Amino acid sequence: MDKSRDKKVVLVTGGFGGIGFATAKLFSEKEYKVIIADKEVKNVPPNCVAFSCDFRNITEIKALFRFCRETFGRLDVLVTAHGIFNAAKCTEATEEDFNGVMETNFKAVFFCCQEALRLMDEGVIINIGSSVGIAADKDSPIYSVSKAAVHHLTKCLAQEYGRRVRVNVIAPGPVDTPLLRKAFNEDMAVIEAYRKMALRGIAKPEEIARAILFMASDACKFMNGAVVPFDGGESILYAGEPAK
Repeated sequence: MDKSRDKKVVLVTGGFGGIGFATAKLFSEKEYKVIIADKEVKNVPPNCVAFSCDFRNITEIKALFRFCRETFGRLDVLVTAHGIFNAAKCTEATEEDFNGVMETNFKAVFFCCQEALRLMDEGVIINIGSSVGIAADKDSPIYSVSKAAVHHLTKCLAQEYGRRVRVNVIAPGPVDTPLLRKAFNEDMAVIEAYRKMALRGIAKPEEIARAILFMASDACKFMNGAVVPFDGGESILYAGEPAK
């Protein structure tokens, strides 16, 4: 008997980014079948297959899930780890800034969830939110709103589909990834994260990945529609600076 047929299938979007790559690698080590989807395909870890996908293109998202169906015939876990950051203030942001963030961080998550729900008989969806989707951040309003939208979408989907598919969010604070380093120009990241966080540290992608693996497991089968902060306490401390 081919035991590989019994292995669960996980699809990680943004799988070549910091959190996504760590998550895909960990799931593959736990003997899941892993599909890594990202705009640029790089070095594919063992026991993984890769698919190039521009998440602002709905046709390509549909092709990704068609690939999943044709390759494995099933999907057990979806992790939406793709995303971009933009720190434009409200009075400075362009339509391009707005559309880029909302189409990538929210619209693409919506349609990934849609396709996953169509493919899954039962399973788990874990969306990557953010601490700034819990506590608003005036320094990145578009990004903050995009993540809050993901949080609310998750709750809506859990309400409607939660009897067969669990849908949850993990909401990290600052994580040591290329996205964070680029967003804060390297030298600001550590200072700001240490200042705001109760546990005074920046999470590693591997720490987020371990939490995602746990959330996908049967140990969390009663978790549904939850937004799980994973931010060292940032979301309970951060209130922003006074308005000017």
